[in-house]
Amino acid sequence: MAYCSNSMAMLSIFFLLFELPFLVFSAYQTFVLPSGGAESFVFPSGGDEFYASVNDGRVVKYGDAYHGLREVGPAGGLASVLSISAGGRLYKWLDGLDVDQKTGKIYFTDVSSVYNFSQRQQSISSGDATGRLIEFDPLTGIARELIRTGLQGPGGVATSNDGSFVLYSEFVANKVSKYYLTGPKANTQEIIFNFSGPANIKRLPSGNYWVALNIGAFGPSGYKIDQFGNILN
Repeated sequence: MAYCSNSMAMLSIFFLLFELPFLVFSAYQTFVLPSGGAESFVFPSGGDEFYASVNDGRVVKYGDAYHGLREVGPAGGLASVLSISAGGRLYKWLDGLDVDQKTGKIYFTDVSSVYNFSQRQQSISSGDATGRLIEFDPLTGIARELIRTGLQGPGGVATSNDGSFVLYSEFVANKVSKYYLTGPKANTQEIIFNFSGPANIKRLPSGNYWVALNIGAFGPSGYKIDQFGNILN
């Protein structure tokens, strides 16, 4: 594995069984990531690699990278650049991401086009609404802005089981929305869930979702919802 910085952060990957009424931790492995800290990670099907978004504006695929989206092969070696920008703009502050298990496309959020992670307090206090939702196709190497701007603190991303839509959260705007990828509503979005501080989103095998909430003095919490935003747990 190649290292692009002397200052490293450690990411421990735990495998969680979310459908159970409690969390079950099984065997884990430790990976070395760039400094700055990992925001989210996801495992595509049929392989040992994973993607991790780093809060300084990078997306890393199974290992170390310095700028943008990079890939390290199964035999290791130097990372190759896949993407560093979308719509003519460099990634500023990448956060949540997910991979469509059928197409292999990667969906992720860029929190702001103005502020980076070290300026997160300014981003929140200013009501910055320059966040975007991005799709990257590894087959074509094209990164496409699904939502170019207007998002307030976009965070978590989760695809649907059938690949017809993507859910994404907006921490500052206090909402979770659905972006349609296919069907009569393709390329449109609608709000499905309103609550304070929605952060990461994880899809369950059932097709439902866990939405993590960060609500300040009350501490972290979460809701299980269906694709329509109905609270299940």
